[in-house]
Amino acid sequence: MRTAIVYPGFSLLIGYLASRTIKDARDFWVVGGATIAATQMSAGLFIGTIGLTLFSALVGSTFTSVVLLGCLWRRTTREGAIAGMIGGFVIAWIWHFAKSPLGLNPVIPGVIVSGLLTIGVSLLTPLPPKEALEPFFKPVRSSDSSPP
Repeated sequence: MRTAIVYPGFSLLIGYLASRTIKDARDFWVVGGATIAATQMSAGLFIGTIGLTLFSALVGSTFTSVVLLGCLWRRTTREGAIAGMIGGFVIAWIWHFAKSPLGLNPVIPGVIVSGLLTIGVSLLTPLPPKEALEPFFKPVRSSDSSPP
């Protein structure tokens, strides 16, 4: 289990050091390639340590609801996404080690909790700035306006 913590930390350290030392585009590609290679090795060791089923459940629970809501619902906020990712991960982890109560795969309760937390926290936090939404969501025209 120790390698599951050490190697991802090592790849994060490489990424941090790379971001501090990049001076031109060529350096970016060299250091970026090394960072990706270290991350891939870390993911492989992490999957080997915890198992592919749990890894898939954790990734699915962490990102599925957040990515879908972020792409489809303009009200999604950064705080909501962070809460959803943390909540989905924690619930999937707990559900797995509770031996999957009700016979459900850990990804199912993880995605549900992640979605509910993303929506709830997004509704409780201020709207994202209009400038942040413009590149991703086209402005909606009212029905009484004529097309340009």
